[in-house]
Parts: sequence; C-alpha cells; structure tokens
Amino acid sequence: MERSDCDVFLSNLSYSATEEDIRRELARCGPIVRVKLLTTPEGRSRGSGFVGFETPEAATEALSLSGTEVMGREMRVSRPGERPSRKEAESASGNAESNVIFVGNVSYQCTEEALREFFAPCGSINAIRLARGEDGRPKGFAHVEFEDSNQAQQAVQMTGKELAGRTVRVDFATGKRGRR
Repeated sequence: MERSDCDVFLSNLSYSATEEDIRRELARCGPIVRVKLLTTPEGRSRGSGFVGFETPEAATEALSLSGTEVMGREMRVSRPGERPSRKEAESASGNAESNVIFVGNVSYQCTEEALREFFAPCGSINAIRLARGEDGRPKGFAHVEFEDSNQAQQAVQMTGKELAGRTVRVDFATGKRGRR
C-alpha cells in the first residue's frame, strides 16, 4: 500500500487551528497517523496542512468533509498535489452556480437573526457567517449559504436594499484569489 493513498491536503483552515483541532475534527474518518500544519518561516500558520491516516478508506472519508465549516472557515480537503476540478474551482470563485453569497456594507449592529429575516424570502438558509476580527468586533460583511444556487440568485437581487440602516451590496461569494 502506497503511503500517499492515506494522505489528504487541507486548505482554507483557520489560522488559529492547532494540530489537536484538526485531529479532533477528522477523528471520525479513522485513525490518524500524523498532522503537519504548514507555517511561514516566522512561525505563522499558512492555513493549510497535511493529514496522514492509517488506511486509504479513512483518507477517502476525509475527502467527503471538504466544504465543512471548521472554526468559522470552509475547510477544503483534497489529495496532495491534486487541483480541484474546473467546476469546483468556478464554484469556489463565485460562479453563478454557487449557493453562497457575500453581503457587504453590513451595519456593525446587524445580527445573524436580522440577516436571516432579511434573506428569508429568498429560500432556505443553511448557514450565516458574520465576519468578526480577532478582537471579536464586526468587520461589516457576512456570508450566507443557501440550500441551492437558485435561492442564492434571488438573494443577489437584494443588492441595494436597506438592512439595519445601511444599503447592502450582495453578490456571489468569491475566493480570495479573485480579490484585488
């Protein structure tokens, strides 16, 4: 059995995630042999790493966790050296097929409940993430995940409407690579 069949690569991890956090999150897949989180030369987290499992079956099970929210971020799980398919990459970069929207210009006083109520007419909401800094203070934006892309498409039409006293900007969520 080749060792790489038992390994997975994790990305988009919280910068504060520890090896123990990753072991705890992936333990349900099977016995873990090693966890190696990648860091900069200064010792800061790069938000990615490798996990080695005892069996290829456990690694395959871990692949199914890609997209799971861990510590406030959608963890991506892939085989080492494997690039996401074109469809996955387009979805992650904000293609219209995405079911996640970005909401900008959100009032610092806005709550998750207010966002849920605002977007309720668009459809079923799976998750809402109000961005906060390390100090816990609001950053003025949020991500809302709908059950399907048609509901997200309806939500994008809400751009320019008022929420908690501010005119919000709504668009499909994009990956960090798309920013300038």
